[in-house]
Amino acid sequence: MTKSAKGFSALKDAMFRRYFFGAVFATNATWIFRVLLLWTAWDLTHSTSFTGIVTTMMLLPVALTSPIFGTWVDRTDPVRLYALVSVGYLLCPATLLVLSNAGALNKVAVLGIAIFYSLVVAVFQPLRQSLGPRLTSPDHIGSVMVLASLNHNAGRLIAPAIAGVVIAKFGINTASAMSIALYVPSILIAPTLILRASENRPEKKNFLRDFSDGFVTAWTHRPIRKALLLGVFTFGPISSLSEMITLVADGIFEKGAQGLGMMTSAFGIGALAASATQVMLGTAHLHNNLLRLAVIIVGLLSGGVMVTAASFEAALIAAVLFGFGAIMAAVSLQVSIQANVADHMRGRVMSLWMMSATLATSITAVGITWAAEYFGFQPVARLVFITALVIVTALALYTRDSDQPACDTTSKNA
Repeated sequence: MTKSAKGFSALKDAMFRRYFFGAVFATNATWIFRVLLLWTAWDLTHSTSFTGIVTTMMLLPVALTSPIFGTWVDRTDPVRLYALVSVGYLLCPATLLVLSNAGALNKVAVLGIAIFYSLVVAVFQPLRQSLGPRLTSPDHIGSVMVLASLNHNAGRLIAPAIAGVVIAKFGINTASAMSIALYVPSILIAPTLILRASENRPEKKNFLRDFSDGFVTAWTHRPIRKALLLGVFTFGPISSLSEMITLVADGIFEKGAQGLGMMTSAFGIGALAASATQVMLGTAHLHNNLLRLAVIIVGLLSGGVMVTAASFEAALIAAVLFGFGAIMAAVSLQVSIQANVADHMRGRVMSLWMMSATLATSITAVGITWAAEYFGFQPVARLVFITALVIVTALALYTRDSDQPACDTTSKNA
């Protein structure tokens, strides 16, 4: 952990400050769009299985293509790529708006937008692991991690509630226009960014060799391998349910778009509390195996409670704990990976994290929704959470060695 891991020192650097300014707007745009697209899928069909398919299509292409894009990120200019990604994000709500106004918004269109969005995300996730740290001093890498977590979870808290109200009061076209406007700052900022001088990087191999090196690195380093396995069984049920909150808010409690916004924001409150805890405690505690297991259990148990609660108010409370446990677990596992990977491999290795978590999420989401058509959403979700809890606990206890890195790679150039 660097000396700046608890603070906000990265904002002292003008380039990172400029990038972060755009990222704040873009994060809120993305959360608005996610709520908008899932609500559109539900509102068009009121079908549990179709909403689950849309959720899967927002995730599955990320899982299948992340390692390819992670290799691309490690081999290209991240600033130029960031400009392209920013435009790609804006095209998602823009397409939804155009099709809605043209009366052409149907199931095929929604699925197409979901797939395109997923491909943009697949590029952006490894890209942000590379770009942010290279816009500030290497000593500020801890601050970069803290600010990224705070931005993501503050957006998760604020934007869905706004989206729910706007959709309910003004419709999806207004929500689409809001999302479009919030993506504009990133597009304008991207061409102005200048990377700091970087370290000497290993000579590039051909694409396939670089691609395979990511898998070899992840599998041969036990802490990375362990974190990836825990991520599969933790974020299958946790992330799938967070992506299907529509089914809880309206399918179970019949609270409509505003209920969806409230429940997503409740999850965001817990997530933001987790980020605040990370700011106060720093990153060293995230290597603690018992604490990691505890927060994973909190996330799994509270998710199970959320889908079986007797009232919407009780489900909201469970959603707060659900968000706290999910984000604490996610950051802990990612820190374990980041502390054990070389800088020039970050795009590839972190793309494998995205692939494993997203693939598990998408498979679990479609499995729950399809089974729910025959057995009901609540009993199927409860069974998934209980199964995951048993597997995660067994895996964590079996691999209970410390994840403290031999050296603190986050203090090097990123």
